[in-house]
Amino acid sequence: MEGAGQGDTARGVRYPDLDAEVWPDTLPDGLAGVLERAYGHFASSLDYLTRFADLPPRGCCLVGTPPRQALVFALQGRTVRVLNEAFTIPPDDARRACLALLRAFPRAARVRLEVRFPAADLGLPLRPLAPTYTMVVPLGEGVEAYETRLGRRTRHNLRYSERRLRRAAGEVSVATVPAGPAAQALVPTLVEWKLARFRARGRTTYWERRPDLVDALVDLVGRRGEVLVTSADGRPVALRFLFPYAGAVCSLESGFDPAWAEFRLGSLTLYWAVRAAAAAGAREFQLLWGTPEYKEHLGAERVPATHVSVYRSRAALLARGLDEAATLAWRRARDVNAHWWRARHAARRLAALLTGGRLPARGDDGTTAGGDGHGRR
Repeated sequence: MEGAGQGDTARGVRYPDLDAEVWPDTLPDGLAGVLERAYGHFASSLDYLTRFADLPPRGCCLVGTPPRQALVFALQGRTVRVLNEAFTIPPDDARRACLALLRAFPRAARVRLEVRFPAADLGLPLRPLAPTYTMVVPLGEGVEAYETRLGRRTRHNLRYSERRLRRAAGEVSVATVPAGPAAQALVPTLVEWKLARFRARGRTTYWERRPDLVDALVDLVGRRGEVLVTSADGRPVALRFLFPYAGAVCSLESGFDPAWAEFRLGSLTLYWAVRAAAAAGAREFQLLWGTPEYKEHLGAERVPATHVSVYRSRAALLARGLDEAATLAWRRARDVNAHWWRARHAARRLAALLTGGRLPARGDDGTTAGGDGHGRR
């Protein structure tokens, strides 16, 4: 899809009435700092978006002077996909960004983004899509406050699991490996464990669907972050890849040796990592998406959001709805027709069984004798 607007698309195109600037084909200098100051979540950091987003970033929309919002986007057909995740943006700034992106790409039909406020507050023609949430452990009050929030039963279960682990393993150690070659060397072990666990369940993991993520994690942990390594008798049995960012800590990946699954290493290593982050004065511990039950037991809270598609006009939104309704009606008609033919063939097979293998003549079931049911011979 072509960029539009005015000026050089390798630079920003300014829309003064929206107090917004769109960089259609490149990411501006200083973007990493703007993202960190605006959102403070690793899933909206430049490191994350350029390595782990579903689509490669194409450009960026800045809102405010100086920029107070930075929405990194990609193009997917006629959709402008905002790649930022787990971020908070006020409705007015989100509206400005959507209008600027639709103006910058006149052939785009919609802008798709995630919002944490009620979708109606955007004040634009839109369609809500899927709800989502991220998991965050609020910190900032120290280790003792975190422990108290866990509750007595959870603390008891964690101590019990740790005692079982130490009895079975003999010597258990927990160490932090800083960013660099030693941390990079642990990535293949993590992937090996993940593949083994998922294949044992007959499932696939995104490490298989997107093998490029292995190189992305190797590259990232070579430059920043750290790995919490739990070892039993001198051999790693659990890994947790942590990335301090904007006063918080993000747990990006974790895994454990399937042979040690009975010892609840996922919960134990998360508990140790959160405690360490609280002791270091982190404001929150970011757990991204999925597996909410065990994360909530360890103090995590859900932060809800909604994916929305924003359209140019109500007419465009209505046209999209009518198009989808027509497609749905066609699919239902196709399915009904398929069910009818399956039922018809099943009835003929049953008739053959009841008549000793002799199928009734075509005309016996109400169709034209000698034809195929459509008047053809």
